[in-house]
Amino acid sequence: MRICSVVTACIRERDNQLDLYHWWSTQGHDVLVIGPRRSDPTKGLQEAPPSETMGRLRVERVFEDIPDMWGPPERSFAKAREVFVDFRPDVLWVWHEANFPFSHQLAQEFSPPVPMVLYLEIPTQKIMDLARIFGEVPFTLSAVLLDKLREAEMTRPGTWFLKMEIPVGTAAPPFLPREKRLNRGIFCGSLGYPYKGPDQFEALLPRLFAETPMERLLMVSPGNARAVEIYEKYRDRYPIDFVESMPRQQLHAEIARSAFGFHTMTIESPASFCVECMALGTPFLAAESGLGGVIEDGVTGLRSVDSLNRALADPDFYAAVQRGAHDYYLRHFSLESVGWRTLALFQGILDGNPAAVWERLRYRPGQTLPLPAEVLGAGSAS
Repeated sequence: MRICSVVTACIRERDNQLDLYHWWSTQGHDVLVIGPRRSDPTKGLQEAPPSETMGRLRVERVFEDIPDMWGPPERSFAKAREVFVDFRPDVLWVWHEANFPFSHQLAQEFSPPVPMVLYLEIPTQKIMDLARIFGEVPFTLSAVLLDKLREAEMTRPGTWFLKMEIPVGTAAPPFLPREKRLNRGIFCGSLGYPYKGPDQFEALLPRLFAETPMERLLMVSPGNARAVEIYEKYRDRYPIDFVESMPRQQLHAEIARSAFGFHTMTIESPASFCVECMALGTPFLAAESGLGGVIEDGVTGLRSVDSLNRALADPDFYAAVQRGAHDYYLRHFSLESVGWRTLALFQGILDGNPAAVWERLRYRPGQTLPLPAEVLGAGSAS
């Protein structure tokens, strides 16, 4: 299979999406990634090579930065056309609705058009309706599934809507037990938008210092005005280490030795940081956030300051949350789990039976996804 991915995030040191595309390539598929040379978390300060090859994965960074991708579709199309046509993909994966217009135009370069799979992080009805303007998409995926966005309701003739968790890959060191971790909380994420929960973050921060054993906070946040405002308000009152950005390997090391992680996003999308905590055995606190479908109190994470205090005081409870969170990560968010499901979608499209694949993979309340090893063979989830 030949898979083309049009994405905004393709710098391996900063972004986790590229791990999924590399995983596809390790399964015997040829993968072309088209994206930008700069990554927005670095504010354009880090530039990746224009071209890079890793086995059967080829990355062509034909755009300067993300805004260059989201300009007039005709201009974006012109910059990506040559590498796309030369690659002759069987299927086109598009991450983020802003990449859809010129990607749809790329797909029309072949007859029949290259079938598309569109991934939306937050699939509002407006976005879904706008997508219809540009043409039908065999599959639309999203990590977010709200009551008003049921798959059956969003599935229409020629296009299927399917819940698909974000892919996250991490190194897998042995979990440090509670007593070997720093009495430190860690937060990673932006506070620049209302759904990121900046007010909730500001309200929770004093409680964590006053009501829990947390002695320090490592705050990794792009320096948007709201994040800086909160840091400057509290930095003389509490021991807060503020960092605007951090390479993923370093971030993972800091997560793995922190007592807990948290964020305050109000939507149901867990975002990468939450999943990285689950993968690395760091209990995640969702006291002031959404995540009701991901963080179950005392099982896959913590839903209150009281639960956090119990975990920090009880090593057995702490270890149980570590195990429960990691199991959930393996089933839903690991590269192997997202990988086999996305490859099944692609193959279903190429085989002409996307409806059957949708029926097999679609979300059902209370469903427990299989472990990747149960699908791919023993050892794949290690």
